[in-house]
Amino acid sequence: MKKNILLLALLMGTCLSMQAQVKFGLRAGLNMTKTNLDTSVKNLFKSETSPGFFVGPSLEFTLPIVGLGFDVSALYDNRKLTIENSLGTSESTTIHNVSVPLNLHWNINILPGYGLYAATGPQVSWNIGNKLGGIFSTDYKLRNSTLSWNIGGGFNLGPQFQLGYTYNVGIGSTGELTNIKDGYDTFSKNSKLKSNTHQIHITYFF
Repeated sequence: MKKNILLLALLMGTCLSMQAQVKFGLRAGLNMTKTNLDTSVKNLFKSETSPGFFVGPSLEFTLPIVGLGFDVSALYDNRKLTIENSLGTSESTTIHNVSVPLNLHWNINILPGYGLYAATGPQVSWNIGNKLGGIFSTDYKLRNSTLSWNIGGGFNLGPQFQLGYTYNVGIGSTGELTNIKDGYDTFSKNSKLKSNTHQIHITYFF
């Protein structure tokens, strides 16, 4: 009896694997990044929300019937760090990342190929641009890699298109400001940077 149950479970798993849907495509989108500063320097600087973009290949794996699966992408992620001083003048620097989001997703089909989806999961980003630089008279140092978490969802628009929104929440710091100048006096003070990003994206599956 136990052998029959085990064999039946194995056959069901094999059938599900054979029927699982695997799609490969290209994902592109826009992001709006807000970099938060420590309260210790908010009297000197404040951050602004800045636009950027991302693009890269994406792979989606979905089990039949239940609609559960995962998606993984390898994205060139272009973000901006924008800071405004107490005089209202702002300066920006561009952050170049390679980002790999791995999301668990759940598809809810309304019509064949059409419906809604929800997704969440971790994202690792590697800084491939300048890690040291200056904004105003302040030095900044960016981390080599960062970890964040994605929460989002969207629409499946037929078998080839997907339109989605993601809120990317930073886990830990993106970098820090150092050697901050207060008026004409320079003193050593560090302020941690932490970035959260709103993303809108479209994916075309081949």
